[in-house]
This record gives sequence, C-alpha cells and structure tokens, in this order.
Amino acid sequence: MTYFRAVVPPVTTVTFPTGIAMDKRYGFYQFWEYHGGVPIFGYPLTNEMQEDGLTVQWFERARFELHPGNVVRLGRVGAELLEARSDGGH
Repeated sequence: MTYFRAVVPPVTTVTFPTGIAMDKRYGFYQFWEYHGGVPIFGYPLTNEMQEDGLTVQWFERARFELHPGNVVRLGRVGAELLEARSDGGH
C-alpha cells in the first residue's frame, strides 16, 4: 500500500485585526517584529504602497520607509505634521 503524506507549507503571512496581511519572510514585517511590534508601532493600517519614490507602509504609530539598499527607516511623521500646521509650527 502506498501512502501519500501531504506537505503543509509554512505559514508565511500574518493577518492583523486591521485586515492587513503581511509577509513574515522579509521587509517591513521583520523590522516591525524585531523592533517592538504592536506595543511600539501598533497594527498596520495600509498595505505597502509607493509614496514620493519610496515603498512605505503606515502603522498606527509610525510610517515605515524602504530606502535604497533595502534599508527600513521610520518616517518623521511628527516633524511633517508640525511643518504642515498653518502657523508653521509656532
């Protein structure tokens, strides 16, 4: 008798309560997890997208940016919001 053993692929994505799924193998997910996850950055609010020539992803408390060389940096959201105020941040 021949038996067939089904191979279950490892789970490579995680879906968050916000409905956003992230691939656990690379990119923003690894940065997010290594640097604190939900307590630090919150849940993802968007999928990865293009903004100003960079791949970005918004979280509850941060914007991740993918720079040349696959370097993940955090966007300066607070500085950008302050700069955008009608009184120039004063």
